[in-house]
Amino acid sequence: MPPRTKASSNVYTLKQIVDLLGRIFDFYKRSDDTLRDVTFYQEYPQGTSPEDLELPSITFRIKQRDPSGENSFGSANKGLREIKPRQRESTPDENHPGYTINILAQRYECIVQFDVWATTNFTADTVADAFERFMKTVQGILMDEGLQNIYYRGLKTDAMVTWKDQVTHRIIEYLFLTEDIYHISEKEIEDIIIHIKDIKVHTKLRSQL
Repeated sequence: MPPRTKASSNVYTLKQIVDLLGRIFDFYKRSDDTLRDVTFYQEYPQGTSPEDLELPSITFRIKQRDPSGENSFGSANKGLREIKPRQRESTPDENHPGYTINILAQRYECIVQFDVWATTNFTADTVADAFERFMKTVQGILMDEGLQNIYYRGLKTDAMVTWKDQVTHRIIEYLFLTEDIYHISEKEIEDIIIHIKDIKVHTKLRSQL
């Protein structure tokens, strides 16, 4: 896999990864009889109440996001504590000769929850199993697009849902390891520092009037 600063696309953030996952799912389900009629939402789309969901459905939400090493998720990333961005490399700034662009990155551990909704336990279990197979299939694709790694955290069976009669619920959780990339030009930093100094000078002059 290419270095993260030279990944195959600009998809790095968790939101972008999850959005991409939804688009891939819509394509993938065309060839999967179990998932063909399953709708995929981001925790109830705007303007749609739970009662209006077409079943079976899968909704998802970002349950938790923490700097790598700052939680108790028990992932393989333990020890890589990144409570702030770290510099990965520096390259010459082509737009400003004599200056450099510093490439910083920060790793995160994110729990993403997928909820399977269906009218029967059999359908809920079948869809959940098919979705887990889908996740195994696309894991490599998502990593090519900037995701560091994916870890399966397990499946839970929820009690009968109150907002709709005869609806069963399965909860599937994954740990997504992501990395945000920042490009900071020394020229931009210098310009900001000069601007701050100007502000201080003008503020001091006004106070003396």
